[in-house]
Amino acid sequence: MVDASEIKIPLFVTVFAHSVATFLAQHSSGAADLGQRFSLADRLGNAVVAYVRYLGKTFCPSSLAPLNPHSGQWPAWTMAGALALVATISVVAWRLHRTHGWFAFGWLWFLATLVPVIGIVQVGAQSMADRYTYVPLLSVFTLLVWGAAALATDGPKLRRAFIGMAIVAVSCSGFLTQKQVSAWENSISLHKRSIAAPQESATVRYLLAVATQVAGRPEAEAVAHYRRALAFEPDYINASTQLAILAVNHQRIEEARQLLEANRRAQPLNPGVHVNLGSFFSGQNQRETAIVHFNTALRLNPHHPDAHRELAKLAVTEQRYEETIVHLESLVNALPRDPIALCELGTLQANLQRFERARVCLERAVWIGPNYPAARENLRILQSLMDAKR
Repeated sequence: MVDASEIKIPLFVTVFAHSVATFLAQHSSGAADLGQRFSLADRLGNAVVAYVRYLGKTFCPSSLAPLNPHSGQWPAWTMAGALALVATISVVAWRLHRTHGWFAFGWLWFLATLVPVIGIVQVGAQSMADRYTYVPLLSVFTLLVWGAAALATDGPKLRRAFIGMAIVAVSCSGFLTQKQVSAWENSISLHKRSIAAPQESATVRYLLAVATQVAGRPEAEAVAHYRRALAFEPDYINASTQLAILAVNHQRIEEARQLLEANRRAQPLNPGVHVNLGSFFSGQNQRETAIVHFNTALRLNPHHPDAHRELAKLAVTEQRYEETIVHLESLVNALPRDPIALCELGTLQANLQRFERARVCLERAVWIGPNYPAARENLRILQSLMDAKR
């Protein structure tokens, strides 16, 4: 007879594989780097608290939000209480695993399926995310259904009570769903709902500011949100960078420079900060200073695409084509599915009479971005030139 524990081994292997895949996917995008802000103790404490918060949101979904910012360290009493609750349920599940196996199954499902996203390996700025519960909460509903069935079997009179409770629960869920869906009407209403949840933070204010800009709302409204983000977190470089861009647009050059320099002082090892400074000085025709910052970004991250892109632009204006190709090739390596980068590299190769190399780049650009007109047109011209040489 097969041991039940042996049957569960593939499930744990699957959980481990998903954990690794999650980390690799987020690490490649840079999101995993955010974990460096939080110590292992902070992440472990948040993981335990998150388990309890997920359960709480399941039965009282009154503070749902697209982003739950990581607060760093939870109070000791909060972590202790959460750990005690998780440990107590786990002990109960263990003691009931022979007589009420469904309870142990449901609880282990809940614990295990959250492992890849519980925050032990931090892959974003959030402490938890409502979307992560789609699969784990199946276990909670399993516990409720099987528990109700067990009680109804022991006490048939409870059947009608459970049916009534189910009707009420479904009705309440429909009402709450309608209310929650209304928050997703647009990005502005969504982020305002986050603030009202309340989930006020620099990140949420920043996202609300971006949403107002995209919607074409008055610039002053976006500026107010960016400044509110900086009031929460003075070193929040996303907000200060956007304020710098707006300052440049209004020719307040010194204000923009001070904002970007403040970012550099706050995060001197952030390559994106140096790329932003490089772009600023390039726009002010201070080429040498711009190159210093772009090269600094590449020392911090040799594969930073924006640094290579900007250095390629500077090199091509001075007709240093070989240097331009080096940076464009690095850009393509960093962004292999970017049709614009491939088109730029292919076009330059064609101008240098390197037709075969150009053809490979342009054909790939058309394949990746079939609706990108420049790649298709440049490939057509290249094919005409190649036909004429035959």
